[in-house]
Amino acid sequence: MSPKPLMIAALGLWLAWSSAGAALGQDLKGYSVDLRATTALTFTDLQTRQHSAERQEHLKAYFGMSGNIFDYSDTTSNIGNTEHVGSVTAPGKAISLPRGRMHAWSPEPGKLTLIEKNIEGFVIWAMVIDPALTTCTLSLTLRPDPGTNRVMTMLFDGHTVQLLTLSARDVVCTVKRGNIFANDQ
Repeated sequence: MSPKPLMIAALGLWLAWSSAGAALGQDLKGYSVDLRATTALTFTDLQTRQHSAERQEHLKAYFGMSGNIFDYSDTTSNIGNTEHVGSVTAPGKAISLPRGRMHAWSPEPGKLTLIEKNIEGFVIWAMVIDPALTTCTLSLTLRPDPGTNRVMTMLFDGHTVQLLTLSARDVVCTVKRGNIFANDQ
């Protein structure tokens, strides 16, 4: 079996386990989330040298009234590499991303989980929305591949590395009614 069907199957199993039957929470339909954060990561290259990096992350998402999720992300590393990705997907459905990744949204009332399948393992972005629907908090979790016990990803420059740690700081998250990003796509 080729790697892509394996990734799809793994992401499907993860979604089934993490959000069994979860639909887009009615409380988030018609709302937008604007999340900015600095992420810090440590990783090893294939020669086992450890490195540290920081990235500026800007994630924008709109949760449409029909159930589709429109998301756009901009990432800039501390050495100047940048990436812009945009997608439209349904809750619980996976889409392909650059650098061998896939992601899926698992929304529940008051909580958004963005599950990113990497070459091996997962990165979980968990956003808890406050009851007034104005802000959110962010936590990041690395979930190693059960077979290899690693999270492997590809950097902007094409190098494959093992993620060791991932954290977020300087998080600013705004939740607003309507598609606040309609004019900047």
